[in-house]
Amino acid sequence: MTVTVLELAELSGAVLVALGGGGAIVAGLSSWLGKVWAERLMGKERIAHDQALTALRAKLDRDNQQSLEGLRTELDLLKQKHMKGFHDRIATYRLAVDIVAELLADFDQHFHFKQQIAPEKFDAFNRSRLKAYGYMAMLAPQTVMDAHNNLFDHLMLIWGGKAQYEWSIVRSLAIALLNEIRKDLGIDVSPIQYNGKL
Repeated sequence: MTVTVLELAELSGAVLVALGGGGAIVAGLSSWLGKVWAERLMGKERIAHDQALTALRAKLDRDNQQSLEGLRTELDLLKQKHMKGFHDRIATYRLAVDIVAELLADFDQHFHFKQQIAPEKFDAFNRSRLKAYGYMAMLAPQTVMDAHNNLFDHLMLIWGGKAQYEWSIVRSLAIALLNEIRKDLGIDVSPIQYNGKL
């Protein structure tokens, strides 16, 4: 035996009519009791939800703090590595400049004051030049290496008697190297130039 929706509605209506005023009381009480239970259940749910949300916020704060500390550590390591590389480049470039300065002083003594350069000086220059080239090749960009090669090759040609010692040419090659070094170090990318009288 199946009951249709219409029959169920008629039966519910008949029960309410039979109960009369009592039905209204029962309906009112059930409505009030339903609200009380709903508020209690919602209160428990709200408390559980607030606790879960508080725990989640605390976990996210801890995770964020750990991530920030990890990032700070990585940043400090990268900063130290960068600074070490920067100082290594400066030391290497200074070595190359010192080598050139020593040889140019010897050239000045030889070509202007006719003093002989001892063979040991060339040997010392050559050994230092080779070391400096290796150090620079590890750290310097190609533009610095090209300017370095142009200057040192020209100095070697002068030493070997295959090129004339002309201060203006040597100075131009040296300034070209210094300008490339300045660009690489980022100290000042604007080029320098010789504005003197010699």
